[in-house]
This record gives sequence, C-alpha cells and structure tokens, in this order.
Amino acid sequence: MASYECEDASRSLTEMDTPEDVLSAVREAMMAGDLDAAEASLRMASKRWSREPEFAIRYARVLSQQGKDKAAFKAYRKVMRKAPERLDACRGAADSAIKVGKGRDAEKLYGRAIGLGLSLDEANAGIARSLTLRNRHAEAWEIALSQFKDSGRKSRELHALLKEMSPIVGAAVPPLNEFDMGDVEQTQQEVRRDLSDPTLGGQSFDAGSLEAMAGVDKQTLVEDDVLEFENLLDDSVKMGGETSLGIDLSFLDQPSETEEVATADLDLSEDDDTSQSEVAVETTPVAAGTKPNAPDDDDPFADWPDL
Repeated sequence: MASYECEDASRSLTEMDTPEDVLSAVREAMMAGDLDAAEASLRMASKRWSREPEFAIRYARVLSQQGKDKAAFKAYRKVMRKAPERLDACRGAADSAIKVGKGRDAEKLYGRAIGLGLSLDEANAGIARSLTLRNRHAEAWEIALSQFKDSGRKSRELHALLKEMSPIVGAAVPPLNEFDMGDVEQTQQEVRRDLSDPTLGGQSFDAGSLEAMAGVDKQTLVEDDVLEFENLLDDSVKMGGETSLGIDLSFLDQPSETEEVATADLDLSEDDDTSQSEVAVETTPVAAGTKPNAPDDDDPFADWPDL
C-alpha cells in the first residue's frame, strides 16, 4: 500500500498520482478490514478530484459502514449537489436520513429516487418508514399495504414492514404470495447431442493415456463411425489389406489350414464328360487298355466333339 501523510486532510496526495492508485489502495484496505485507512484515502481523493463524484460516494459509503450516519448524510448531500443524477447518492442520502431520524428529508429523497429509477417497492417502503418516524402510522400502513397488494404480495421488505406496524395499527398482515415467489431451479436439460458417448466412459485420449500410446484417437473411434458394427467390415480393406485402425484383415481372403486339410483328399476338379452320372462312372470303370469305340457311321453327329 502506498504511503502518504495524514497530518493535514487538505494536503494533496504524494505517491498516489492517479485515481487508479487510490482505488487500488482502498480496495486493499477494505479487504483487510481497515475502514479507517480507506476513509482517509477516499477523503483526500474526494478533495483532490472534487469534480469526480465516485470518490465522494465511496467516501460516504465507508462512513455509513463505520456507523457515522450524520457524516454520511452530509457527504451524500454534497454529492447530490454536484451530481443530481446519481441514484446511489440519492438512495444513500435517504437511508442515512432514516438512520439519523430525519423523516421529512427521507420522504423527499425517496420520492426523488423514484424519478431516478428506484423500484416502487423500495421507495414506498422507505416513505412508510419515514412516516412512522413522525408517528403517522395509519398513513404509513396504507401506503405500505397498497403497494404490497399492487406488487402481487411478493415484496419481503414491505411484508416485514407491515408485520412491524401490525401491532400498532391493529390490522392483520396479508400473507406472502409464496407460490409466485418460489425460486424454480433453472437447470438446462442436456440434449441428445450433448450426451457423452457411453462407449467412451472412463477413457482418456490425453498424452500418456493407454489410448494415446495405442495410437487410438477419439475422432477415429467416434466421428468416423468405426464403432458401428454394421459398417465395421464395409470398405475395411483400404490399402494393403488394412483398416482405418491399421488392422490387417488380408488373412480373411486366404483359406485356413483346417480348410486345406479337409479338402486335400477331395477331387474337386470338374469331369469333362458330363454325359454320364457319377454312379455310372463308379460302376462301369473303363479299362486302361480299352480303346474308345469307333464312331457310328449312321450317326450324323458322330464326328462332333463332345460338349
């Protein structure tokens, strides 16, 4: 934290030459819980940069946190003279006026805050509290009750205020509309495309994983549809009998050893003479020395070759 001299409050900053330095120092003091250091920094900064309302508003806020409500009310009023459009300054001044018992000023400030964008629930709750400070409980009850009903009985602040005034005015407090106030947990349901692939559960494709060492990547397994069993063997042999995963399937085109043994003793060659059946061939063997019969002269197709 930058150091500076505090003997004279009007003395200019020595090492904090920019507003960013002041805000950084104040942030560190607030995180450390040192409100006095934050107050001193903001007080001198608000005097050095008097045209910038941000330092004065932060200074008044720190005073309110310290319990110095009168000083905070004065600081907020000074800011409103320089920057009348600041809602936070007007709201801070109204809240400080309630704390110090200035009911009339609080009522005017809350009415002005409505024009600056303050919600009607918060503004009317503040106006009702300002009226109770002046013992105008019936009027405060009517204002708070009317706004509570107009807002759908959803304001907890107005409901708490009505409960405080109920014993004084002798009236029942309407219940909160808890059905409409229920906080429904907004959980976005996962769509189908966002669901993880169950076949990849527990698998990691980072460097050093078993999948990475095996040369398997997620794109090959999922995006290329290699795990689809109906397409597993389609176009499996791409180059050199290997699949996209590098698995050699060329052996599928070669007969196995068992098939070779089973067919070794079988004569699978086709017989050229198809005019005789297998039974005829087995029952009427042709002798080795027997010559084929001469063609019949009466047969016009005797000289034709056998098909």
